[in-house]
Amino acid sequence: MKVFVTLSALFAVTMARGYSAQDSYSQQHHTPSYHQQPQQPQHYQAPKHEQYSAQKPPIPILKYDSKLNHDGSYQYAYETGNGIQAAEQGYVKNAGQKDNEIQVAEGYFQYTGDDGIPISLKYVADENGFQPQGDHLPTPVPLPKEIIEAYEKIAADPRQNDGDDGQYRAEQHQQHKYHPSQHQQQYDQSQHYKY
Repeated sequence: MKVFVTLSALFAVTMARGYSAQDSYSQQHHTPSYHQQPQQPQHYQAPKHEQYSAQKPPIPILKYDSKLNHDGSYQYAYETGNGIQAAEQGYVKNAGQKDNEIQVAEGYFQYTGDDGIPISLKYVADENGFQPQGDHLPTPVPLPKEIIEAYEKIAADPRQNDGDDGQYRAEQHQQHKYHPSQHQQQYDQSQHYKY
């Protein structure tokens, strides 16, 4: 019973102090406290994209054409007042051939980048994946002339080619078959260790 009274008194003293230790910690570490005054409401400040759209008028659509056909083919084209142009047409390749039909899309788009450089991209998307073409796209490093000459030399002289096309052929590997009887004979003929 004495323990209960002592703990209750300790709790009452702590509560009477009004969380002053917590208040000082909150002020030092900028954490909210139970005794802080509510902050005054701040004025609403729109996000940057809303500020941007509020300052500039909407960009008009100058041209828009769209056509969807019953066979799955389609086409669309549009142009905006800020110079964006795009067009695409799509169709089903090998239509009617079950498990061989392929959706194909071909098109282009162009616009002027933030740096003032015009960007133009033509593309095809089909069974070979997405294939973009544009002057702004990175290109692979050209092969050194020595490598090109080596490829040409190999292609011109088939005798230099070892004929290995990467395919496994069992008849070429028959000589390397494992025969357990041969290995057992070698073991039997070898010197045995005596302890």
